[in-house]
Amino acid sequence: MHIAGTDRGIVFTRCPALPNAATLAHQLGMIPAQDRSGLPLSQFIGADKIAEGVRYWLRYAGYSKPLWAFGNGEDTRLVAISRHRSACPVYVLQNSGIDSTSDLRGKRLCIFRDAGLKLDYNRIIYLQTYAAALSGAGLRFEDVQLVDFGMDRDTFMRRAGVDYGRLNDTPEGYGAPINLFTEIARISVELLLTGKVDAFASNLPQGVAEFLGLHKVYDPALENDVNAAHDLRCLVVSGPLARERRDDLVAIVSGLLRAGDWARQSGVEKTSQTLARDLRVERDVMMLDTSDIIKGMAIDLSPDDIAMLEQKKRFLIENGLLRNDIALADWADPTIVRDARALANTAEGALAS
Repeated sequence: MHIAGTDRGIVFTRCPALPNAATLAHQLGMIPAQDRSGLPLSQFIGADKIAEGVRYWLRYAGYSKPLWAFGNGEDTRLVAISRHRSACPVYVLQNSGIDSTSDLRGKRLCIFRDAGLKLDYNRIIYLQTYAAALSGAGLRFEDVQLVDFGMDRDTFMRRAGVDYGRLNDTPEGYGAPINLFTEIARISVELLLTGKVDAFASNLPQGVAEFLGLHKVYDPALENDVNAAHDLRCLVVSGPLARERRDDLVAIVSGLLRAGDWARQSGVEKTSQTLARDLRVERDVMMLDTSDIIKGMAIDLSPDDIAMLEQKKRFLIENGLLRNDIALADWADPTIVRDARALANTAEGALAS
């Protein structure tokens, strides 16, 4: 496949499963189709490997993989973070004898594993929930049994009707009835109901949990623990783009900021419908993964954002998922968002006049 970025244009890829400001900005036409010199800016929803071999690229997705890659020598800069109120409760069967997190001692907790990845970034989502649940009861991973499971991705994508490696190939507006996280939840429920595990962490519709007779033994939405109740998504760019094409980068980030402004003005219903169209998924499926879709559209790189990422980084190091410590100040460039906000304010002022 020929990608425009190899001809010195820019390639922008974003997560195919979870919404962020780039998802919204694309739908609203707030990301320029060309750079200042007229070269193309190509957008793809899917795997980051789409941009392999490209000099100028951006990636907007979860925090763990780019953090791990930078720690392993990848030439990148972190230019923005968005915070997402996203929490996976821990469920058990009613009358299981597990009435609190302290009762999880010695129990079997199921967790997704993708053995084909160097860094299993989806697994980290559930590890965070379990760590927070156990910690509140004075327990550690050594006190429970983690039961790994995987999935047949080909079968899953046939059921969904989409290719999550390259979501652009699915017609825009197609509403898949499932996504990666609902599939993980489905398998987890099956393992629990067949007696192969004692608990699982996933987001479920309340009616489904009640119908199946599930009891929520831990709810991170009620916690202030950063690792339990918040997810971070990072806008990471190639070093050459940050150093050599700064004005183009600022223009792109300005569009993301304007998209966040639009979300605050437009409300949950309109914003979520727009996001679901871009992600080719049913709105209700998408909304399972976040409890505050509007705040998740805001991007920044404030000291508080960096402090939250520092806590996430510590979690990865403590659990052996990140070998090399990273000075986040060496990775982050907050001046891009600063200048992009000034540009966005200018554009909004021009529209108002």
